[in-house]
Amino acid sequence: MIDELNKEFGIPGRVDFMAGPGDLSIVRLQSDASRGDVTLHGGQVIRWAPDGEEPVLWLSERSAFDPSRSIRGGIPICWPWFGDHPIDSQLPAHGFARTSDFSVVRNFATEEQGVGIELSLKDTPSSTPLWPGAFELRLVVTMNASLDVALTMHNRSNDTATYGAALHTYLQVGAASEVKLHGLSKTEYLDKVDDFARKRETATPTIEGEVDRVFLDTTGDCTVDDPVLARRVRVAKRGSRTTVVWNPGPAKARAMTDFDDQGFRDMLCIEAANAFEDRITLAPSESHTLATTISVEHA
Repeated sequence: MIDELNKEFGIPGRVDFMAGPGDLSIVRLQSDASRGDVTLHGGQVIRWAPDGEEPVLWLSERSAFDPSRSIRGGIPICWPWFGDHPIDSQLPAHGFARTSDFSVVRNFATEEQGVGIELSLKDTPSSTPLWPGAFELRLVVTMNASLDVALTMHNRSNDTATYGAALHTYLQVGAASEVKLHGLSKTEYLDKVDDFARKRETATPTIEGEVDRVFLDTTGDCTVDDPVLARRVRVAKRGSRTTVVWNPGPAKARAMTDFDDQGFRDMLCIEAANAFEDRITLAPSESHTLATTISVEHA
């Protein structure tokens, strides 16, 4: 399979397919400015860094590279629901896209655009019990001076489709307790740690203990000022009015088998989402794109 992918879609030194941990297929993208890896399992970016930088995405050392499970870290795709299923709690959290195998549509490598890959996920007999309508997801990952991840949902069914989604970005930070998060002050949020209480952020958010906040009606960029790594990571987004900020804290980190016990100290999730009040409804043949762009800045 790897040989076939390289023959049809590979560009030596730019777009290279290889077998990764757990024998999962990985595509390695390398532009003139950055590099990273994407798994076909889940259509998941698992690594990205501009040249000369520390990794920008966090990946758990205990992550299960198992075809039946999601990968802990990088940018998992939550679809067609975010969090628990709204009706059936027995269904998998965050949907099934992150544990499904995507197929390759095309590659690209230009000086102006950068290097990238387009992947596709369509309905199958195994997905029908989880999501009865016909659909196609198109994922475009572009690596240049910044990382851009764009997920487009095409409603291929004859019925209206309402869904939730998130690009569950795990950022690598020097020390979560030291970072300052800008762009969400004076914004209302649902505090999942406090039984979904509706609150308003009155100051610059800091990370202390478990944090799980769904910021509402917000479209702006978030920036993470990281004094330990001496950088600022900017997370921009498109097609989203919801931003999720998550850090499991020590207790939940220890409870997750695929999460490093001390991993909560050097990660922070900033997620572009369509969730809760921002779920998307599409008529037949309509589409919607949810996207995030991540870049690194220095003072």
